[in-house]
Amino acid sequence: MRISRVLKALSARSPASVSARGFTLVELLVAIAAGSLVATAAVLLSKNAVRLFQEEARMSYAQMAVANGLGRIGIDIEHAGRNTTKNPRTDVRVCWLGIADWPTGMRRLAPVHIELLPDLPQNAGNDIRNERITIAGDMDSGDNWVMNTTLPGATGATIVLQPQSRAVRRLTALANGGDITPRLQEIFRAGRILHIEGPTSDYYGRIKGFSVSGAPVDAISVALEATPTVPMQPQSLLPCAIKGFGSGFPVHVISRVRYEVRSVVNDAAFADYVQPINMVVGDDIRTELIRSELAPDDTVMPGTEELITEFALGMRFGLTALAINSQPDNPILERFPILDPSPNSEIYTIAGPADVIGSRPESIRSVHVRLSTRSRAPDRPTALPGQAGRPYRFFVSTAKGAEKFARVRTLEREFNLVNMKGGFR
Repeated sequence: MRISRVLKALSARSPASVSARGFTLVELLVAIAAGSLVATAAVLLSKNAVRLFQEEARMSYAQMAVANGLGRIGIDIEHAGRNTTKNPRTDVRVCWLGIADWPTGMRRLAPVHIELLPDLPQNAGNDIRNERITIAGDMDSGDNWVMNTTLPGATGATIVLQPQSRAVRRLTALANGGDITPRLQEIFRAGRILHIEGPTSDYYGRIKGFSVSGAPVDAISVALEATPTVPMQPQSLLPCAIKGFGSGFPVHVISRVRYEVRSVVNDAAFADYVQPINMVVGDDIRTELIRSELAPDDTVMPGTEELITEFALGMRFGLTALAINSQPDNPILERFPILDPSPNSEIYTIAGPADVIGSRPESIRSVHVRLSTRSRAPDRPTALPGQAGRPYRFFVSTAKGAEKFARVRTLEREFNLVNMKGGFR
């Protein structure tokens, strides 16, 4: 009985079993093709997403670079004119026989000096022009170092500073009582300008050397070059010469720094930044914003060049200055904005070399800065028209491939010269 029931049940199921079947070859091919299309679409979407991410990452870096560069320039501009003359040619406080024996850089010792530069070959066809700025002031410390005595000499005077002045004690406290000699050597760097502030007159010299002794410090000496001469009585017959030992006179260290956009591709000092050169993206024509400190003869001091902003393209300046007919009790301000495409020539007159008659660096009250950078890799095939002097895209002529235009970021900001109120100190 049981066997017959089982056979009967199997016979009842057999039609259903015959009707059940698997996928046909056509159905399998359709499924595989559909899956391939989905996978291809996913890969393409992923590729485009990665490309977009890379493009935005490059632009984010360019945006950060231009913001940092503008901020760094602004810090130095706001220190312009601190503890120094605003124009040695016309400043009645400067004690001198004339600036004939002053080095070129000292004759141009003004808070701000702006120059127009020739167009860079890399910028041809990109509607970008360049200027550079030289800024002078007490930028490194801002402290009042106090003179103890002066020691005249045939090869230049020696200025002995008080080892227990507030500036020295503050520096010692910042070092937690440690050795402050390295920091003092950094501040009183050879080639910088020393400003001695007398009761009624100011004196300027070039730092030749520096020495310190004792632990804690008990002697600080600054050696000056023979020219320009720091007038001291009785050696000097000038009525404004330093009388006695000059004890208690404040002393300041003045720096002159320059910002300019230029190429450092072949400069070994910047090899870590620009090497190896990638010809695909046109690295061979890249330019950077460079900060350097100038010696009194207007040459670059060794070891002071610093890369501030990578892939910088252009830098321009505008001014706000006192009008010629301005009076102390009735100041009149004039604005000299950045003009495109032709620059404003009055800017180069007002902020011209201090030793040139007609320049008025002492009248400058603010500086307007425009800085442009680009992304490293060109990622656009065509140009995009923009305002004059402010292109949206930069043509990288040596880049390989169809995409030769890199996107540009430009920022502008105005910085007040907080040390220029009232003209001269």
